[in-house]
Amino acid sequence: MNSLTPFHTIRILTRCEVSLHQDSSCAIHVDEPDDIAEWIDHHVENGELIIQTKPMHYGFLLLHDSYPKIQLTCTHLNGIQLFDRANITSPERLRVEKLGVIIRQDGTVELNVDALRVDCTILKRGHIKVAGETIEAFLYAYRDGWYDGASLQASTYPPYELHV
Repeated sequence: MNSLTPFHTIRILTRCEVSLHQDSSCAIHVDEPDDIAEWIDHHVENGELIIQTKPMHYGFLLLHDSYPKIQLTCTHLNGIQLFDRANITSPERLRVEKLGVIIRQDGTVELNVDALRVDCTILKRGHIKVAGETIEAFLYAYRDGWYDGASLQASTYPPYELHV
């Protein structure tokens, strides 16, 4: 695992499969052979972790239908933004105050959270499955967005909002 500067938001701009964990420090590991791991670029800018493919290698991901596997550890998290066919999962429960999620272009998110507020926006065939507990849950789904919140315990006050 490579140590990272602390961040509060994750922005994924490439195809990949991310396993998200919470711990006392921030770290990232591309779980692929070295030649493929070199295709992935990541950096923290203004508290936001940006994960992307180096421009000269993106075509190889498409050609081989490859989704590099990434292990990611964070301390605090406020937002997740997927702008490509990325998949992100949290095997264990994440404890966050407020979490905003934006998914577009067939991105998939499966989260288990304890949060005061969860706010999801799904665009262009994005998918999200949320489990855990929250007081407020807001969902906005456009253009074939898919949501599964059957395992999410949300308070009734204020009411759960769904905009499709």
